[in-house]
Amino acid sequence: MGNVICICMNDANHIFIAADNRDGLRCPICEGFIKRVGCVVEGGLPTYDELRKRNKPALGLTPRFIWLEERLNQIEKATNRYFDNKEYIPIEWIEEYNLIVNELNNASGDL
Repeated sequence: MGNVICICMNDANHIFIAADNRDGLRCPICEGFIKRVGCVVEGGLPTYDELRKRNKPALGLTPRFIWLEERLNQIEKATNRYFDNKEYIPIEWIEEYNLIVNELNNASGDL
């Protein structure tokens, strides 16, 4: 087997080359578990930035203010459809709309 580029799961600054691809390899610096991220190929080693791009963290949550703005937009569209059809608009929608507007206005004052 060829050389394998590895990154430590404890500290992403611990990057090293392992001589083979066997299981059970540990970081030689801190003994943490490692993640294999590629093989050494002709032309040299990848840069630190290239390695970091390969190991982006998992996608997190949508920020709350974005989710609230999207929900506000959904409520506006739904109430407009009901209004255009001269249908009763549920009071729960109006209450939720007012709560979201209040929360977004309060949050913008915190900036």
